Amino acid sequence: MITTIEVTVPRSPAHILHDLAGHPEQKGCAVHPATCVVCGRPHVRTMPYDSWQGANFTDQNKLRGHGLSDRVCEPCVWAHAWVPPPGWTPDPAQIERKREAKRALGKTVDESKERPPNLRLFWHAWDARGYVFGTKGDKPTLRAWLLAPKEGAWFCAIPDSGQKHVLPWTRLNLSPRGRLVRLEEQDLAIGGCTSDLSLVDVMTESLTAGITKDEIDRGAYTSRSWSIAEEHVRELLRRGECEHGSAWWSLAVWLAQRDEERAAERMADEKMANTAKKEARKSAAKTQDEACAESAKGAKRGSRAASGGSARRDGGADQGDARGVPGKRRRRADALGPAPVAHDESVPADGDGGSVRDDAAEGATPDGGQLTLF
Repeated sequence: MITTIEVTVPRSPAHILHDLAGHPEQKGCAVHPATCVVCGRPHVRTMPYDSWQGANFTDQNKLRGHGLSDRVCEPCVWAHAWVPPPGWTPDPAQIERKREAKRALGKTVDESKERPPNLRLFWHAWDARGYVFGTKGDKPTLRAWLLAPKEGAWFCAIPDSGQKHVLPWTRLNLSPRGRLVRLEEQDLAIGGCTSDLSLVDVMTESLTAGITKDEIDRGAYTSRSWSIAEEHVRELLRRGECEHGSAWWSLAVWLAQRDEERAAERMADEKMANTAKKEARKSAAKTQDEACAESAKGAKRGSRAASGGSARRDGGADQGDARGVPGKRRRRADALGPAPVAHDESVPADGDGGSVRDDAAEGATPDGGQLTLF
């Protein structure tokens, strides 16, 4: 006797959300039970794969039912279509803001062609507690959900660019202890190699302290970060020895957001400290300038005093010179000694020194006549 064993295949994340959306029927799908070539799960309503895939479909390498079927299940068709998340409701104010933005650019607004946002723009998280979705602006909600204990089977799909289909390729964790998460085009285990979820908290505190996301992502920290948050830098370097460069590190950077209130207080304190330093430098520079000016004045007064003393030693200044510049000095006539006096031995000492004898020169004529030349 052959015993038939009924095997229950877990639903895929696309199946779960399609059920939450109310099983909306998709064009081209019909009752034709088959295994889905995309997710590898069986489903009653399917459509031919060749009719479904278009020229823009580039995920052939991700197909999980390749070779098992040539049909696509209705939930996967729905997950790839332009549809909003289950439970999404339009925000009239947001819609009107988008219309106004188009009008401001000179574009025509055709309300009949407006479409709701699609699944690619949202992150999706589900477990026994329920389904949660949001955009990048709702990171705190996603972070709290991921770091909290799970209940039953669960999944989490996180897009980054908004251009890739993430939900159809997200894996279902069958146990609360599972750790697989889909981030854009890669699967990763939250908690990394140590299963420690506190890395997100460490990065959050570091960002609040002034370290940038770019520094944390690269693992290279500037001198500024070392000066204002050395303790946080050292902790990140310690954590990075095991995790830096991993997908979990990238997701932790993506999830971490600084505490804006505390960051504002820190920046205000830094601004006050910088202002105080500038004032201190200005005060020090002013004091130094005043000291230099006083020193220059003292040197000038000393120079004038020295000039006055020199003038007095040189005989005093001309009384008509108010600045004490010394007058001209007269040189004595006998400064080089007395003038030499010629003495003629033929003149008696007691004779008339002013007369000359007529016969003092040999050959002179007594009558004062002309002397013969030859």
